[in-house]
Amino acid sequence: MYLWDSNILHAFGDGHATVRRHIDKVGWEKIALPSVVVSEVLRGRIEFTLKADTGAQLAQANRLFMETYMLLFSSVFLLIKLFFLKEKFGCKASIC
Repeated sequence: MYLWDSNILHAFGDGHATVRRHIDKVGWEKIALPSVVVSEVLRGRIEFTLKADTGAQLAQANRLFMETYMLLFSSVFLLIKLFFLKEKFGCKASIC
């Protein structure tokens, strides 16, 4: 099992080639995000939003928060769903 920290998650979000190759090599089923990483990333985005001084900064903070939220929860929920499908039904499909 590979537990990603926030730096690896950030690199994944940026489309870093090495991270993408690692995913292809080991498969999603061996990658996980510790809850502390999820909370750390969300806390950083929320703090940035709260510190925004101008409308432009607030718009940027909101956009970054939503992008991060979608990245975290689309990835996390997909991984959780695939894990439970695999455990419950013995899924042998390539996505499981």
